[in-house]
Amino acid sequence: MRSALREMRRAPLRVAASTLAIALAIAAMGIFAIPSMASNTLRDIAAADLAAHLQLTTTPFDATTLRAEIEQMDGVEAVELGTTGTVTFGSGGTGGEGVRVESYPESSSVNRIRLGEGRMPRDAGEVLVSPGVAPLGSVLRTPGGDPGDLTVVGLGQSTLSAADEVVFARPDTAALLTGIEGSNTISLRLADPTAENLETTLASVRAVLGSRSVALTSLPVSLPDGAHPIEEGITEVSFMIGSLGVVAGIVALVLLASTASAMVTERTRDAAIMRAIGARRRVARRELRRPAVFVGLLGTAIGLPLGVLVANVVAEMVLERFAGLNPPFSLDPVVLAASAVFGVLGARIVSARSARRVARVELTTALRDREPISFGNRWSDRMLARIPTGGVLSRMSLRSMARRRGRSVALTAQFGAAVGAAVLVACLAASIADFNGAELASFRWDHETTAADPVSPFGLDRPDRTGSGNGAGTGAEAAIHTEGMIDDWEIEVFGVAPDTAMIDADVTSGSWLSPSGTPSRRPGDVLPAVLAERFADQEGYEVGDQLTVDLAAGPTQFEVIGLHPIRSVALFAPADALSVELGTPGRGNTLWSTGGPPAPGSVGAAVVNTTRDELFAEDAAARDAILGIFGAIGVIVVSVSLIGTGSTVAMNLFERRRETATLQANGARRRDVRRLLGVELLVVGMTGWTLGSMAGIAGARAIMGFFAASNAIDLGFEVAWTALPLAALAVAGVVHLFAVTAARGAQRKPLESTLRAAT
Repeated sequence: MRSALREMRRAPLRVAASTLAIALAIAAMGIFAIPSMASNTLRDIAAADLAAHLQLTTTPFDATTLRAEIEQMDGVEAVELGTTGTVTFGSGGTGGEGVRVESYPESSSVNRIRLGEGRMPRDAGEVLVSPGVAPLGSVLRTPGGDPGDLTVVGLGQSTLSAADEVVFARPDTAALLTGIEGSNTISLRLADPTAENLETTLASVRAVLGSRSVALTSLPVSLPDGAHPIEEGITEVSFMIGSLGVVAGIVALVLLASTASAMVTERTRDAAIMRAIGARRRVARRELRRPAVFVGLLGTAIGLPLGVLVANVVAEMVLERFAGLNPPFSLDPVVLAASAVFGVLGARIVSARSARRVARVELTTALRDREPISFGNRWSDRMLARIPTGGVLSRMSLRSMARRRGRSVALTAQFGAAVGAAVLVACLAASIADFNGAELASFRWDHETTAADPVSPFGLDRPDRTGSGNGAGTGAEAAIHTEGMIDDWEIEVFGVAPDTAMIDADVTSGSWLSPSGTPSRRPGDVLPAVLAERFADQEGYEVGDQLTVDLAAGPTQFEVIGLHPIRSVALFAPADALSVELGTPGRGNTLWSTGGPPAPGSVGAAVVNTTRDELFAEDAAARDAILGIFGAIGVIVVSVSLIGTGSTVAMNLFERRRETATLQANGARRRDVRRLLGVELLVVGMTGWTLGSMAGIAGARAIMGFFAASNAIDLGFEVAWTALPLAALAVAGVVHLFAVTAARGAQRKPLESTLRAAT
């Protein structure tokens, strides 16, 4: 401890910089905790809210006897039947936008509401809304005046409606608002919610509903093992963010090695004096290690809470942006323990290696404070000596790099890590921006009008193709837009007219849809389909193959007749045939138009109007949120790298203090010293730029490839070419700054003191 304190008094700035460097390196490793923290937080919230393990939305049914029949099923722990629908409120609270209304549970056994502000509704004229729908105390004006104005008395949310805008009302109020007689949602909690038990229970519930002529209107929501509905998406985003922790870990390792080695090497002469007066090498090594281990302990003590803070801030940014949740403060014990071991044990191991090297230096050399590193003994040195370098200073710089291979590799790695992190983030930004535009390239409509509830208000007959019956301007086309499942993949299913003008009909193989010529198509017939090419390639589907898609109405057979270049997971089928399969023959739930949306009130159902620009803006907002998080982590990695670079340069200057003093004694000016250091730093800096650029591009490609494979989406990849010259200019600027600072530092100590210590 005394030797460590002496080291702090002798070189307080260097010790402080080393401590900060290790603390930032350990803090950066906190990024590894984000995936587990996000997953644990979401599961804790789902458990606290008693979120349903299985939820179904159906056609209306009488709940009188159905509840008792479901409660008697094996493994069912709790059942909640409710009502949901979309209501367009007046300008009093929502500006005329359609908002989903849900009846909040009569009991607290399933889908408990998490109250944020205010209180729960107590009578029919009060509602609770999710944040963003309306402010507390405002009034929602109901259509037609029934059941009258509703006062917002609370703000809250439930797990299954996370990040959605919802109005929670008493069951009687919800029935009046939606016009639904009976119930149309079933929420179940199971005693043992494994995937297998959920499948068994779902099959039993489907059978009961089928016996009562009740049909599902959307795919069931199944959450095995207490998962959160958005956990999978958040985990993917968190994993992508956590992958940058690999870069942070590499930078931290290089930085820790450089810092510990520097602190040990600086005390070479002290160790020699101890040996000269009789101390054993083992004792000298122990004394050399202590300051480095002390700095490792101090940096770990600072870095651990800082890492917890970084992880919580980033996790909160992710969950708040994509889930509308404010997670509680938490930590990951595994990452904390690994970070502590890395900081303390890493400093011990690295300093031990440096201490052994220093303890082996000959006493005469160590006491005279001369560098024991020679040039010319290796074949690579002799090869380098034959290379024309253009001057004595350049030759000295290149030979210095060859003599200090470890130091040169560390500097190259630190420059490369900084450049790689910057290029990686830039390439991700370029790739995601390109995907957001390309994702909509296959659609030619300007407006999309979708029925908010599971109804099909638009006629699929040909007169509607010009908007004559759907209330839209010229260029309107009715279609079907629903979701399905192929094995474990969620897929968008589009029902379109074979001669559609709203979808790009060019296929990469096979053929596009053709008129069926079979108006008497029956449910269960095999439907022709055009499948997204990327998904087909990943899952092994080819033209001519048959596949089964689970729709809300049940399993449906499709035959792949063509592959489409659309960048999402999608399937196109004839709208007339698909409408029969869905139980709504001749009707669609979507209207695409180029001449404006339908006139308000002309459809006769609650709808949601969206433009292409709004969809792009929504995607851009999500993209900017992810890139903002990536950018923040990139700044941490770059900062750690630059601190490590500065520490290594300072150590390099310390080792070469006799060399620079000799140059100055022979008439070298500050600019000569600056050139000597600048040439060396520029070579390693540009080498780091080259390697870092390649690593950044490869890393970004790997991350995009991971997401493309995990989502079966053709994300594509774009190299951010403009980032490469900017990174090169940044490296040149950092090299110049370090060279100028080092040259000034070399002239602060009197020449006679430096030269006397080395004689």
